[in-house]
Amino acid sequence: MKTIDAKSRFQGSGSKDAFWTLLFLVHLLGFGGFIAYKASNILGRKETREMLELDVETGYFPVIFISVGTALMFALTWIVLVRSFAQTILWAAITMSLLIMVALCCICVAAKNMVGAFVCGVLLFLKLLYVCWVRDRINFTGELIRASAGIMQESLLLLATF
Repeated sequence: MKTIDAKSRFQGSGSKDAFWTLLFLVHLLGFGGFIAYKASNILGRKETREMLELDVETGYFPVIFISVGTALMFALTWIVLVRSFAQTILWAAITMSLLIMVALCCICVAAKNMVGAFVCGVLLFLKLLYVCWVRDRINFTGELIRASAGIMQESLLLLATF
């Protein structure tokens, strides 16, 4: 059996797709240039600058900044919660979906919709079979989610996950 040490596992193998990389970079520069050209044309007009200044003064942009800040705060909180309670969140999601299916079945019975109650009952049974089938894999899935959330939390690319 061949063993791989840590250094050889992470050594680069050189560029394999140099043509496609170059083509991507040329297109990226072209697209960036096009966006910059259009932005300079739009921002070069006097009425556009006045409208932009009015938006800044009336609070349009501060609301956007507050919204983005709030979204980042909730996203970071969610990542911390997922990292701390991955299995609990998984079991809660499974339990909630089962409870919702039971509630739908009860509502159908209360509304005297026996076809709907039968369909909900069959789907509930299938969902219970599925839960029994994946029950042993929940702990592994929780550990996998916990590890990925830890990587996202420690990474500089945290903003890309939102």
